[in-house]
Amino acid sequence: MRGVRMPFTPTIIGAAAAFFAAALNSIAGGGTFIAFPTLAAVVGLGAKLANATCTVGLWPGFAAGLAAVRRDLAALPRGRLIRLIVASASGGALGGVLLLLTPAGTFREVVPVLLGTGTLLFALAPRVTRGLNRPDSHDFPAPAGVAALAGISIYNGYFGAGSGVMVMAALAATGMHDPRRANLFKMVNQFASNAAAVIVLSVWGVAWPVAAGMWVGALAGGFFGMRIANRVPRGALRTIVIAAGTVLTIAYGWSAY
Repeated sequence: MRGVRMPFTPTIIGAAAAFFAAALNSIAGGGTFIAFPTLAAVVGLGAKLANATCTVGLWPGFAAGLAAVRRDLAALPRGRLIRLIVASASGGALGGVLLLLTPAGTFREVVPVLLGTGTLLFALAPRVTRGLNRPDSHDFPAPAGVAALAGISIYNGYFGAGSGVMVMAALAATGMHDPRRANLFKMVNQFASNAAAVIVLSVWGVAWPVAAGMWVGALAGGFFGMRIANRVPRGALRTIVIAAGTVLTIAYGWSAY
């Protein structure tokens, strides 16, 4: 399938959506709840194409987020970091392939389930990550944590809403209790898994004019979000994301069924 040709306005809309989505991903997560419905409802892309374009368009936000913490990244053990990246990328690539194999009609019916799952995970985040903020903590994900992140990466490459919560919970469950450290590895996982999914989905085709605008917005939003992450009231953002996710789940469920 070739890229969809569109006028200039969708590019601007995509850039704005990606800026806020990437900033939200860096601060609290949940950026998919902004970008996906914007591409589907405002730009007018089909659900599957909107999801693929969203994955491709938001990826630079994860790259920008890592750039903002590059000193912390440089201090990590190189060999173990490479193994984590390979595991995450393998899962992301598989998730992208599964998305391509899903018929468009089936994906429209699956969207409410994916949105509902992501919303529920986001709402339960404080409980599922309660293992964080403990004094004893691994400095690097344990082998079980790397395996868990590889599995989560499949979902991340397929859709991704709520995957950040899954990553944080998996890291906490496998011995990493420092939230700042866990967030760093969450960004590495999402960067690598989305990069692999982007390669797969780019071969199939995305709405490139929209994706190009999203790259600009995502780069700015991801970097900006990481810079202000510690100064933003996350509770208020979480409430907004949960409310938006609930409304979207109901709306897409009504439309699909």
